[in-house]
Amino acid sequence: MDINSIEQKLQALQQSENSEFSSEYGKILLVDSMNLCIRSFAALSLSHPDSGEHNGMTLGTLQSLRAITETFRPTKIVFCWEGKNSSKKRREVLSEYKENRKVRKSLNRTFQWENLEQEQDSFRKQLYRVKEYLETLPVYQVEVDFMEADDVIAYVCNYLWLDKEKIIVSSDKDYFQLITDKVSVFRPVKRELIHKATMLEDYKIFPSNWIIIKTLTGDNSDGVPSICRGLGIKTINKLFPFLLEEKKFTVSDILDHCQKNVNEHRFYKAVLENKNNVEKNWQVMQLLEHNFSVDGVQTVKDALNQKPEFKPFQLRLLMMQDVINKQIQQFDSWNRLFVPLNWREENS
Repeated sequence: MDINSIEQKLQALQQSENSEFSSEYGKILLVDSMNLCIRSFAALSLSHPDSGEHNGMTLGTLQSLRAITETFRPTKIVFCWEGKNSSKKRREVLSEYKENRKVRKSLNRTFQWENLEQEQDSFRKQLYRVKEYLETLPVYQVEVDFMEADDVIAYVCNYLWLDKEKIIVSSDKDYFQLITDKVSVFRPVKRELIHKATMLEDYKIFPSNWIIIKTLTGDNSDGVPSICRGLGIKTINKLFPFLLEEKKFTVSDILDHCQKNVNEHRFYKAVLENKNNVEKNWQVMQLLEHNFSVDGVQTVKDALNQKPEFKPFQLRLLMMQDVINKQIQQFDSWNRLFVPLNWREENS
């Protein structure tokens, strides 16, 4: 199959998906799963009441899921995971991308581990256990090879359920670029909901132009370098005030502006001198222009078409096996919380 045929098939698939998912559901939560799990693992020093083994990720993730479900009362919850080789495409553009995550280092310094290997083994086991718990709950799980969680979330935001409210659950500011009248970002740590008005009032930038901020400032956690030292969001707001306009600007617009004003500020010259890095940063960090395969899109569609079941008996059994029923608050409230989620989805 040639490239034109593939593109035609992908466009047809996208159109059919938008029609299929356009009116079935109401408010949708899109959870950056690994972000939530890592945060719980790193922040909590909780341990199994009997064995003493760390269970902060397991307990913290479940508590967070219950909290956001109680807060937003959604009709649909989608947990988005990193797929196999999820960073490969971006590393082909920027070799340093997430390279620092390969370095073996401790995530939780509050729990007493015997060694780093023990901590990493606990992380893997708890991650597997979290997925087992989610299998008993009426939540969707999506994992696609060669796609990161933010790719999946971006695809859903950009192409599916366009008439429904979607809330991205993550502490990652990269998602700000996806904010629209229908899309917002909930940051669990600060318990703040970032929406379009927040971006305009607090950050002085139109949401889709947030990618320009990220492109120029970089992201140490992902191994994406800053274009030049000292270039922060306030400086960018002054140098590129048009980013507040309700219009999507591109890297070319930024470079053209720098060229016209190159003698006005040293940062304009620095951006032009680092043109290649600017273009690479934008390519690996932008979420508004997807580069997904037909198979990847189909996998997302298939996962979202398989309606998950609430399995209260299996959930209770897992909690009793892990003795979480002794730690989790209001253990018996899970039925009262998640049975309505099934009902809301069926009747929305």
